[in-house]
Amino acid sequence: MQTAALIITLVGLIASLCGAVWLQWGIKPDDQRFTEDGMLYPGRQASRVLPKYIKAQQSPTLLVVVGGGIQILGGVFAVISHFTGG
Repeated sequence: MQTAALIITLVGLIASLCGAVWLQWGIKPDDQRFTEDGMLYPGRQASRVLPKYIKAQQSPTLLVVVGGGIQILGGVFAVISHFTGG
């Protein structure tokens, strides 16, 4: 069970790492879809930049969160295996 806990924790680590790298280097804030929204007069038209930027961050953020949850599950398995001797 300790081996399974280690493998589960490493899978969670890899998932979180991929999501973090995607957030850091995969999303460019100066990309044209985040800077050009066609607003002529501020306050007169709804800006579409922020919703696009938030939408672009949803998948990598979810990957980081799921990876963290998997790491916690691996930690729980490690504690259980430690106290049960397995």
